[in-house]
Amino acid sequence: MARYTNYEDVASYIASVARGELPRAWEENQTPEQERADTVMMGLRLTGGLDRSAFQRRFGHPFEFFYGNQLAIMERDGLMEESDAAVFLTERGLLLSNWVLAEFI
Repeated sequence: MARYTNYEDVASYIASVARGELPRAWEENQTPEQERADTVMMGLRLTGGLDRSAFQRRFGHPFEFFYGNQLAIMERDGLMEESDAAVFLTERGLLLSNWVLAEFI
């Protein structure tokens, strides 16, 4: 998967498109590890948390396969909880979300 940013400057954007190019100012191809970390960071920011089944479909293994140790520590410390459907931050975890999320990258 690739992450990218388009040109902010309208003239550069238009010139790039006119040349038949994508208007990319910056592009990065992610490793599978980076893609998983981004998915976790975005999912844990959602009110409903990270959807377990969507994660498994996307990466071929359950969340715990990749992050079981981190999840156990976060649950022990009262920062995360889980249900059959999702993994999510507790109220305390939300307050410390930057620290929690750093454990998954």
